Amino acid sequence: MPGSKVNLGNGKYRLYVNNGFRPDGKPNRATRTVEAKSDRAAEKLLEAFYAEFTAKPPQTSNKTIFRDFAEILFKKHEQYLGPNSQHGDMSMVNQRLVPYFGNMRLTKINEIHIAGFFEDLALNPVRLDKRQGQLSAGSMYNLFRVLRSMLNKAVEWGYISHNPCNSLPKDKRPKKKFEKPPILEDEELKVFLKELFGLRDNATNTKHQLFFYLSLLDGGRLGEHIGLCWHDVDFEKHVVHIRRGVYTDNNDGKTKAKSTKNGLSRVVYVDDRVLELFRKHKVYQEQWLSNNGLQNPEQYVFLKTRLKATEMPTRSMFWHWLDSFLKKHGLKHIGVHGFRRMAASYSLRNNVPLTDVKDMLGHKDIATTNIYLRSLEDSRRAGANNMSKVYTSMIGDEDK
Repeated sequence: MPGSKVNLGNGKYRLYVNNGFRPDGKPNRATRTVEAKSDRAAEKLLEAFYAEFTAKPPQTSNKTIFRDFAEILFKKHEQYLGPNSQHGDMSMVNQRLVPYFGNMRLTKINEIHIAGFFEDLALNPVRLDKRQGQLSAGSMYNLFRVLRSMLNKAVEWGYISHNPCNSLPKDKRPKKKFEKPPILEDEELKVFLKELFGLRDNATNTKHQLFFYLSLLDGGRLGEHIGLCWHDVDFEKHVVHIRRGVYTDNNDGKTKAKSTKNGLSRVVYVDDRVLELFRKHKVYQEQWLSNNGLQNPEQYVFLKTRLKATEMPTRSMFWHWLDSFLKKHGLKHIGVHGFRRMAASYSLRNNVPLTDVKDMLGHKDIATTNIYLRSLEDSRRAGANNMSKVYTSMIGDEDK
């Protein structure tokens, strides 16, 4: 048996066991001090210790802390994620998990610590988006998902023997709630559009008019619109080519272009209003470039204008503008992605075939498109009235 014992006297023995090598190449060994009445009793304890030790996967280090493991993880594993998923996961780890678990040894983290982390978040929420109120169930669930995934890797790579997230009672685990985010109903959307196009004529307002009206018309993703180039706009054919998305580079924090979410390009059709906004925006942009002695070699449609350089805006820039605009005009909060849902819902309500909506959004199947659809209050009311007439006719008391 790969083990030994040393009699320390006074009925105490020190046990030594080993089992090959750890993933880092170092010997996989452990020691334990026990009390035994005889050598034979100590031998039995050594056998039990060896059986217990070899039943566990070899651990890389008993001293690795969470913060260090997070760095190892992103270098070794997260490179296989898409850039936006990687950026989102890293943000959650660095802004939420590391401040709480950062200096704890992986082997010391247990289900009590994890339950305490989520209880603290529920009682003392600090929202990263600066808004008031509790963290959403989706945010809590995503934190749990990322933490559990990290500790699964720690088990797989031999840093710990089991994942404490799996020991957390089910009633303590954050649950994913499938709540459909709201959209602007007819009257709310009328207010939004009236106020949007009532803004005074300047470069900033024209840029936002273009971005949000285009989003409402073609249902494009936030990153797909940020990634637009001027050669993607065909003024003669009234089409816009969606060819790329964007991501945030984790090294320099800059917005950079990538392929679309599903790797496919598509064509969307636009109206005269959008094309006129493109033209106005281009005039303002060229004037800004000239005034600052700058070039736009990639021909990006949207640029940061508070910098003395040509750089694509961050994904949060349009989000913050929208949030402020909705509050100012007493409208409920919806994210930029809400315009993608509205484009789908209003198109379907106005008799655009579901297959065309699917193609407009760039989905591979209709099941995904269905997730984006919302029923509109006016449509439901009209539907009820229409069905009332049908049933009344069937009953035969139309005159009552």
